[in-house]
Amino acid sequence: MEKYFALDGEHLIGSEKDLEYLKYAESYKRTVMILMEVLEKSSSYFHFDVTPLLFNFRHYLELQMTGLILYRLDLNKATQLEFIRFMKKSRETHSLSFYVNNLENYDPNANIPKEIKKAIIDMNQIDKKGDSFRYPESSKGLKHYRKSINPNFYNKLANFNSLKSIIINCIKLFEEIKEGYEIEKYAKYI
Repeated sequence: MEKYFALDGEHLIGSEKDLEYLKYAESYKRTVMILMEVLEKSSSYFHFDVTPLLFNFRHYLELQMTGLILYRLDLNKATQLEFIRFMKKSRETHSLSFYVNNLENYDPNANIPKEIKKAIIDMNQIDKKGDSFRYPESSKGLKHYRKSINPNFYNKLANFNSLKSIIINCIKLFEEIKEGYEIEKYAKYI
């Protein structure tokens, strides 16, 4: 039996877009978990081994926070214009700092712990617009994994257990925030 994928998401507008972003994030999260499992079984890894994990994790963060912000905008009864403004800025920046700040701005109860926020912002220093983890060097011919960019975060990336801890803690936090939004949304119907 052949499998087919429903590729048409064009019917989603306004607040339904949050679900689409969260579903995409879920797919990237699964990829991250699979890659971590593969790396965990490896006796050693190099930057070209960990880069696909970082690319998918970074993209997961961007999609997950976008979905959560859109979800929050919906719960806050934002206007369509507010949705459009956020999405326009989101498409221009791709900065993880932008998403963290907006999530906290739209939801003061998001409670992003300092160490998770720092890890996300540190990752943003290496990959400001979501393109650094796709190629071995920048458009200027510089390596992305230079210790001079952020020595402490570089060392965390080099240690698999440290990297795994960052990833697991981020995923757990954003899943808890999403769960809270779902409870808040569906509590209105009770």
